[in-house]
Amino acid sequence: MKKPTLKEQLWQAVNEYTRQVAELLECDCHDCHWVGTDDEGRGTFTICDFGDTTFLTLDQMQTIIDRLPEWEKRYGSRQAVAEEVCEWLEWSLEEQNLTDGHPRINLEHWLMGCPREKPESTIYDELAAYRDEMKAAEALIDRYGGERTLFDVKGEVQERIDTILPEIKRRDAEWFEEAKKTEAYKEFEKTIKANTD
Repeated sequence: MKKPTLKEQLWQAVNEYTRQVAELLECDCHDCHWVGTDDEGRGTFTICDFGDTTFLTLDQMQTIIDRLPEWEKRYGSRQAVAEEVCEWLEWSLEEQNLTDGHPRINLEHWLMGCPREKPESTIYDELAAYRDEMKAAEALIDRYGGERTLFDVKGEVQERIDTILPEIKRRDAEWFEEAKKTEAYKEFEKTIKANTD
């Protein structure tokens, strides 16, 4: 019998990690697909799609399986470990829990019991506010050009508002006049009159 090549042995091991993680998370391993990489330098597929927005890297799968006895001891059962992994996956998809596109807490630290809640008004909130301001500034530059001062842009925007407002008031007045002709409005007027008499 031909001895498996090193690459074949590697993929056998990788597929076994996939099978065991799929079993733990109660996924069908036949639905699992390698879809990308977490390290462009490697040039290999290292992210596996377990379906239903469940993505794990090979390193994360190794963290789960290689230390499964430790996690079972900590959480009491395989099911509880699976629940912790799923909780981390959901948590890691929320934007406020990301820093530069990556979860603030990696899976290993999560399973080790790292504190999950951020204190209120932390540096993370400050960073999020700065990012929002950066997006707003970039949008203004895209729309009005990078050579303008904020004062100039404010003036131009105010002019546009002043131009649009009269038209909005005119349309609102027309709509109101039409609304007054409807049966619903007449019923409304009767109700108001009955309650004020």
